[in-house]
Amino acid sequence: MTVAAFCRRAQLSPVSFFAWRRKLRAAVTFAEVKLAPPAAGALPVPAEAPRVGASGIEVHLPAGRWLMVRPGFDPQTLRDLLAALEAGA
Repeated sequence: MTVAAFCRRAQLSPVSFFAWRRKLRAAVTFAEVKLAPPAAGALPVPAEAPRVGASGIEVHLPAGRWLMVRPGFDPQTLRDLLAALEAGA
């Protein structure tokens, strides 16, 4: 989709689009993630490597769960989510 088409669809001016794109590209998008070893009886984690692309990072978790981390995510929210998933496992 072109920028012009996206802006029409989202009712956003191209100036705003480029300002947000510049702001989001400058944001820190790395957070260290530490996972606990799988609990006894847990399903194995797929050997497939996470897919990284313009749409984000796909993280595969035990028990067939996965999550998509999109560019510009909040690192603290991701840490909180992973902590909650680990606690519930």
